[in-house]
Amino acid sequence: MKTDALGNFVWHNVFGGDGDDWAYSVLPIATSEYVIGGYSESFVSGSGGLADFYLIKINPEGQLVWQHTYGNEYANYGRSMIPAADGGYVIAGSGIPGFYLVKADSAGTLKWEASPVADIFSGGYAVAPGLSGGYVMAGMTSTGFADTRDVYLIGTDSLGAKTWERTYGGSLSDRAWSIARAANGGYFIVGETDSYGAGLTDVYLIITDAQGDSP
Repeated sequence: MKTDALGNFVWHNVFGGDGDDWAYSVLPIATSEYVIGGYSESFVSGSGGLADFYLIKINPEGQLVWQHTYGNEYANYGRSMIPAADGGYVIAGSGIPGFYLVKADSAGTLKWEASPVADIFSGGYAVAPGLSGGYVMAGMTSTGFADTRDVYLIGTDSLGAKTWERTYGGSLSDRAWSIARAANGGYFIVGETDSYGAGLTDVYLIITDAQGDSP
């Protein structure tokens, strides 16, 4: 849905198919068009997966220009998207196994895909630009179905291969939902914590340096 600057309705449109389809990110681009990222259970790859990353481009009037899906033979849930330096898009999320990262060009054509963490007990939810053309992903990790979760932060190279990892959290469950690059090259990570705070679930804010370390 689009509104004007005062919040008045301009237009709306619906995209998807017979299954569940979710949008989590939207990016304006220079042509006054928009790119929307999420995941689709309606349009999956020929490998027969349960869900795929879903990327849509719409024109200024909200009409579909193109759509693409990306994924493997399992389930892939796109949660976060950032613009790439070359005009393309980087989409991050979770899947089987673990973290899943996709790079597409400006036309939505797949350039590469990576599973920087191949662990079914881990999941990625957010991505930010990293150093030297790489990326930093934030999410959660645990050691088993019944175990508590920790915030999981990883750095990758320019092709999505993991180069470092950090975990944060306490004795209960904690996870990251969003990450942003700070002006000094570090990162702000926002999520939720059951380990710290006033009780039950509280907002969890972590500030790190460029290597993911927090004082």
